[in-house]
Amino acid sequence: MKTYVAQAINLLKMGGLIVVVTGSNPLAALGLAAPTILTWAHGNKLSACMMLFLLSNMVESSLMSTGAFEIFLGENQLWSKIESGRVPAPGELLQMIDSQLELAGKIPTKGVTGGEFDMNKEKF
Repeated sequence: MKTYVAQAINLLKMGGLIVVVTGSNPLAALGLAAPTILTWAHGNKLSACMMLFLLSNMVESSLMSTGAFEIFLGENQLWSKIESGRVPAPGELLQMIDSQLELAGKIPTKGVTGGEFDMNKEKF
């Protein structure tokens, strides 16, 4: 239902922008005078178009927002806000990435030494 409302708002936004830019009065067909806000919009086209565009986009995005936030590394899903109910902390996210890369063999596992770069061994 929210999707249909958001689409209707988008169509009304486009119609409103056309009315403001062309300076027409769609209510004249019904024999009604232009409302004060329409008169103001015709006199201030740029401000009216920007305000109409920004406000309608804000309403559309709030209707379409699902709250989903997911993090993938390749094909593997690392995090889902919908499942956990929260966003991961930066350190927690880095730890998950490191463990996934270790499992995939992309980085060496902890405890593997680096040959001549190993600082724990003494050279004689």
